[in-house]
Amino acid sequence: MQRIIYILIVLLYLPHHSAADTYPEVIFDNSLVVGSYAKSSVTYSGGSWVENVNNKLLVSDTLFFTPGNALSLKYLSAKEGSWAATVNYSRQKNHYRFNTNEQLSFFIYINTKDTKIEDLPKIFIIQRNGLVDTLALDKFIPSYATKRWLQVKIPCKEFLGIDNEIGISGVGFVQHEASPKEHHLFIDQIEFLPSKYAEVKLNTPAILTEAIPYDKMVQLKWQLPLSPSIRYVKLYRSKDGKNFEPVGIRPVPMQSCLDVVPKAGDKYYYKIVWLDYNYKESPPSAVKVAETK
Repeated sequence: MQRIIYILIVLLYLPHHSAADTYPEVIFDNSLVVGSYAKSSVTYSGGSWVENVNNKLLVSDTLFFTPGNALSLKYLSAKEGSWAATVNYSRQKNHYRFNTNEQLSFFIYINTKDTKIEDLPKIFIIQRNGLVDTLALDKFIPSYATKRWLQVKIPCKEFLGIDNEIGISGVGFVQHEASPKEHHLFIDQIEFLPSKYAEVKLNTPAILTEAIPYDKMVQLKWQLPLSPSIRYVKLYRSKDGKNFEPVGIRPVPMQSCLDVVPKAGDKYYYKIVWLDYNYKESPPSAVKVAETK
């Protein structure tokens, strides 16, 4: 009987999860499949090269900005060569149509300490009628540094020829300056954001109401205040109640989710926080405990 209940819960949950996994304006937040990102594409020629699996970008589940993974972009930009890597919009229908006042936002982590700002690729937007302009990233990174996450914000109006009446199919990165060295970036949370958004500081602790165990899953439920500043719900898990690790984010329209745990029969501790549009965290919720069976 318990097994039947567990299966029913999973079946009821899956359609909701797939439909509300992200926001329409988000091109990439997380890959559901480990290893490589199915909605990406890699090409290179001459002496240039991009690390790939079957012409797809690799996925990192050890270093990310929003849990649980990020895109890995490792490349070599040869003088006699070229490369490009695209991240395609995940929906096959109703591609997102941006507003001219919006900005393209994403986070990068420069993992190679010798990578200079001119070694970074250019970026472009893909619309259904083709590629739109390519821009260097240097003027959109005011405080360049390696080995830490940097947010890049590019006003959409900077892309010459972009048409807000045509849906966005994806974004891409293309070789910029030639370099004899190999460079490695991590890229996460690619999305279109409004130029102005609510920035009321989230001073109130998040509210986690339940943590219900089912075999190798724990259902988490929470309450959301009526605050326009909240962008995501961020989940933390711990085995000892002291050392918490981020395990996922969920969009505000969701009121609950399932967390797949590493092992059945163990005790897990949970807490959540709210994230605002600048990805700053609220104070954490009270901790809930769930013992899987």
